[in-house]
Amino acid sequence: MPKDSFPDNDPKPWTVVKSEYLYQSKWLTARKEHVRLANGAEMLDYYVLEYSDWVNALLLTKNQEAVLVRIYRHGLGKTHYELPGGCVDPGETPLQAAIRESLEETGYEAENWESLGECSANPATHTNTTFLFIATNARYVQASEQEDTEEIVTVLVPLKDIPGILERGEVISASHALALSQLCRRFGL
Repeated sequence: MPKDSFPDNDPKPWTVVKSEYLYQSKWLTARKEHVRLANGAEMLDYYVLEYSDWVNALLLTKNQEAVLVRIYRHGLGKTHYELPGGCVDPGETPLQAAIRESLEETGYEAENWESLGECSANPATHTNTTFLFIATNARYVQASEQEDTEEIVTVLVPLKDIPGILERGEVISASHALALSQLCRRFGL
């Protein structure tokens, strides 16, 4: 729907009365805000988490396989499938970050990059955007360059197996599931 066709009574932005940083680091910044809604109601303790923008890359090989990774995520205490991805570094475009993260995490590079859109992990409290990309003709070119804190296993998954992985809940990150769902729709899976 074009912006000029939104209803006249569309919710209006809140007014920040006071903002205070509680914690700041490279990976997470938390702030507490006193906000006033357009209807006059106020919340004295509204918490906002600032993160860098993120990227997820859906790489497809010439053999119609998706380049996925298996990774342990401590927040949920589970190992599951994900797409290669990570943070957009300062001065980097989301596409540059997707290309870099794919190569670092999997050792694969690809051609014909295309945006699959944008999403937010939690727009109520998170300030960042996740940029989704798809790329074709992915090929292995080098060993992955994982950080000391990463244990990533690269897995080539035939496209026909993607719906089953999604149905069994083996992809638990919403942005990754969104990209794979778009893949299924695009290929009629």
